[in-house]
Amino acid sequence: MEVVQGEMQEWTDYSGASYAAGGPVLERLLRDALPSRVGSALAVGPHSAALISILAGTADKVTLLVRSMSDAQRLATELPDNVTVVAGGLDSFSADRPGSYDALVALDGLDRVLSFDSAGLSWVERLRALLSLGADDAWTIVAGAHELAPVNVLDARPSADRYADEEWRPLHSDTSRPVSHDALVATLADQGRGEPLAWLTFGPTSAARTVVAATAADPAGDLLIDQAVAGALATRRPLLASPAELVRAHARAGRLPDAADGSVVTLGQGSPTRDLYAVVSGGALVAADRAADRWTVRSSDDVSATEWGDQQVVAAGDRDTAQGSETMRYVEPLTEPQAPSPVVRTSTALVPAGVSASASVQTELLRLAEQRDIPAFRDLAARIGRYVETTPVADRRVLTLDDTFVDGIDLVPGLSGREWSETASTGVAAATAWYRFQDALVEGHHRHPWPHYMVGDDLVQTWLEMSGITLAEGDLERGRALADAIAASTPAPLPDVRTALADADAARREVEELKGHIFGLERTIGFRDKQLLTREQVIRKLRSGGGGTAAGAAVGVGSIGRIARRTAQVRSVDELTAGIKRVRTRAKRARGK
Repeated sequence: MEVVQGEMQEWTDYSGASYAAGGPVLERLLRDALPSRVGSALAVGPHSAALISILAGTADKVTLLVRSMSDAQRLATELPDNVTVVAGGLDSFSADRPGSYDALVALDGLDRVLSFDSAGLSWVERLRALLSLGADDAWTIVAGAHELAPVNVLDARPSADRYADEEWRPLHSDTSRPVSHDALVATLADQGRGEPLAWLTFGPTSAARTVVAATAADPAGDLLIDQAVAGALATRRPLLASPAELVRAHARAGRLPDAADGSVVTLGQGSPTRDLYAVVSGGALVAADRAADRWTVRSSDDVSATEWGDQQVVAAGDRDTAQGSETMRYVEPLTEPQAPSPVVRTSTALVPAGVSASASVQTELLRLAEQRDIPAFRDLAARIGRYVETTPVADRRVLTLDDTFVDGIDLVPGLSGREWSETASTGVAAATAWYRFQDALVEGHHRHPWPHYMVGDDLVQTWLEMSGITLAEGDLERGRALADAIAASTPAPLPDVRTALADADAARREVEELKGHIFGLERTIGFRDKQLLTREQVIRKLRSGGGGTAAGAAVGVGSIGRIARRTAQVRSVDELTAGIKRVRTRAKRARGK
């Protein structure tokens, strides 16, 4: 281990809110993009041990520059022997080093390469300092976050909280700092190191969930749009609104790069890469190439057990204000990763060899529901029913409509590769798929033609009838349970303020409806009380009367007893009055005899 000026004591970029760049997607991208052989390589900024190990497997010598002394000491004991860890700032490290490195790696970007006593280098000056350390033909890979990304625009925190101690200089007011994909590509192209090759990243920049080549992102297609939305929703920060709508709007306008959370750009001659690297909802890491309107899967790996750095539990800092933050009334102060469900697991054998880039079934159903096109909705539901019935039960494939795509006249499975741990019947599989669709419809506050009181089992039963699926006893209940199990195995985004307000408005409307129901019940009970009071008064009046003779008294007592018993069975005052008349008539006849 070595130390240069700018090392920071009592600091870490590897835990809590400050986590290192890494994850299966960036690891796979680096493994594929690296040149076949590298003499010496330099990585600047916090990178995971797995990323550095991949670099060390290709390069003869690797140098890792981090600013934290404690991080450097720990990494020096964990990394391979051909890795040298240096603690200090990039400005000091580059001051007296010759430009001899064959590969330069900055997958964490250039934000965390200076310390509190480093020179005040702008972003472009940091880039030039990095490039000065490499040979003229050095292969370079640099990542950068987009300040115009939807999750940044919709971040509910003030700037003082968003850019706290992650920077020692006002980077985000630096006019030379690239804030979009096009700006980052142009900045690297201006350095005279060749034509840049660019990828878009979706998800936290240092823990991307999806990386797609910029040349394969237009037109986007539903599969890529869904991956972009899933990446945006993976953020662990409070948001004013869900970024899904903004991401989809950018994609429809052909501006998906503007909706990306970041970019990765390479300079120099590297190895061929795939068009898409993505962790899909089932936990499979898929590498695929695009040809026209179809994605061809080249490989798939199970990464469902991965512990992402951004999913660690992080407490929001206490605000030093007299009045609590209005935003925090609607946003949870803690983030927590989802626990894997024992009911659902990943099977790479179920990942298809290819999938259409056209719309998913869920997207089509939501569109038809918003247009209130019930006939077309019914036709598509019938196709879904036939698709579920023709899917072998023995495959245990998890069928969800967001992972099923329209391919001409056929429906085909998506890339998730999820399977049930136990066999699910056709009826259960269909019920699960429709419950998942209903959850997306309701939680997303989408318009639809069905009354709100149908939401729940009744609405799912209606859709199942449209599908032509016959359920056995208990299929509906098990479908609901399995849909909940899928939700439990999927990372849940933090609640955003707009959704929280919409949920609160729906709750208020439900409370008002319940108040009206309670008022109606109170009126009914009040009328019933009055009827009972009338009966009691009649009974008391009858008990207070009587005949003059013993026989008459006996008859009267017997009559009153019968009247009392009958009174408890009557349902109205008219019925009670008629009964009394009949009893009195029989009593008169008895006395006449």
